[in-house]
Amino acid sequence: MNRPPNYWLLGTTSTFILPLFYAYRKKNHILCFSTVIAIAGSMNYWQNPVIGYNRTLDMITSRLSMVSYIFYGYRNVYKFYPSMLGYFNLLMLYSFYNLSCKKYEKNDLTWINYHMLFHIYITFSKLYVIYLL
Repeated sequence: MNRPPNYWLLGTTSTFILPLFYAYRKKNHILCFSTVIAIAGSMNYWQNPVIGYNRTLDMITSRLSMVSYIFYGYRNVYKFYPSMLGYFNLLMLYSFYNLSCKKYEKNDLTWINYHMLFHIYITFSKLYVIYLL
């Protein structure tokens, strides 16, 4: 079963290209690659958002990217305030994702807004980690 692309979520996913270029510019090939796979997995899913293989691939690639950024942030950010901001970012990411899931389960169309905020917050969080390296 095909569904029309979700252009709002495709648009916010495309903001991941900013940390991709920034990681490339800073010659961090691991974060660059992890961002590429996150973009590919997410764009692939949101162009036909049907639960199945594409969604599983999106979940795997996004989690691999998340783990790489958390690892780099944890291993390389030693100062107190940047670390606290990093933990706050994780809390906000969890909150936006959790709210989007709960709203989706209730058939509340505002879930898209929370998921778009999640995507945008991911972009800023990735840029922040790369900046601190």
